[in-house]
Amino acid sequence: MRRGEVCGLSWRDVDDELKVLSIRHNFDHFGNLKEPKIHAGLRPLLLSDTICRAFARHREAQREKTAGVASKDGRRTFRQGEDTPIIVNRHGERMNPNTFAAHWRRDREALEAAGFCLHELRHSYLQAQTRERFIPDSCLPDQRKILRVVNDTSDL
Repeated sequence: MRRGEVCGLSWRDVDDELKVLSIRHNFDHFGNLKEPKIHAGLRPLLLSDTICRAFARHREAQREKTAGVASKDGRRTFRQGEDTPIIVNRHGERMNPNTFAAHWRRDREALEAAGFCLHELRHSYLQAQTRERFIPDSCLPDQRKILRVVNDTSDL
């Protein structure tokens, strides 16, 4: 996922029953929530049980941490709902993608991902899915060819 897509996620995009994350939006550094950069960006991603549990823990932690937090202008109090962003700033608002990237650069070593950039992790997801004999429909034809060669899955 692109960092703007991560920042564009809301809780409505997580389907715990189907174990799917729907990529529907991109949030740019100007504060605009819009469709992903390219049409192929509109896609579902399959989630493992581990990731589903992590989302559930994050949702509960977000609920506890942001209870009663006021917005920047002080006019409203944070309330978590289906349209609430998954990644929020200290005011409970959608996090700027540049800020998200800065947090990633700062924290990736603690997450045992030192040296990885977010873009590389995006490709790792596709490789893992291909190893499981699954290539998402959202893959472009050239991506499919690369994944088949890299993962020796010529019959896919």
